[in-house]
Amino acid sequence: MDEKIKIVFFDLGDTLIDTTALISAGIKIFQEVLPESHNDAEHLAIEWKEDVIKCLEFSRSHQFYSTKDLSKKGLYNVVKRFDLQLDEEEISKIVEKEWINTFQSLDIFPDVISTLEELQKKYVLGIISDADSDVAEAMMSK
Repeated sequence: MDEKIKIVFFDLGDTLIDTTALISAGIKIFQEVLPESHNDAEHLAIEWKEDVIKCLEFSRSHQFYSTKDLSKKGLYNVVKRFDLQLDEEEISKIVEKEWINTFQSLDIFPDVISTLEELQKKYVLGIISDADSDVAEAMMSK
C-alpha cells in the first residue's frame, strides 16, 4: 500500500452502519400510531423512505434540510398522499419520539469493528457523514 496514505475516512450510513432497519422502524411506527393502517404499514414505510430520498435529492440542489427535517417532510408527503389522519404537530412528535431510538437500534455491518481495528494500526481513521450530529452520535454509540 502507498505509504503516502495517512488518513482513511468512512461514511456511517450504509458503509459502516446497516440502515435497512429503518424500514422496519417505519413499519412499527405506522402500526403504533395508525393501527388501522396495520395491513399497509410496510407499504407506507417504504413510501416514507422513498419520499425522504426524493426530499434529499431536492435539498441537494436547492436548500439544505437536516436529516430530521427530511424525515418530517417525507412523512408529511406520505400522510397527505394517502389521506392519513395525522396533522403536522403529530408528524413532528412521531419523528422526534422515534428519532434517536431508531438510529441507536441500527446494526454495524459484520467485520466492521475488526477491520477498523486492523486499519487503525496503520492509519488515522475518520468519519464523514451528512447525517445530523444527533443521528451520527446515535449511530456511533454502537
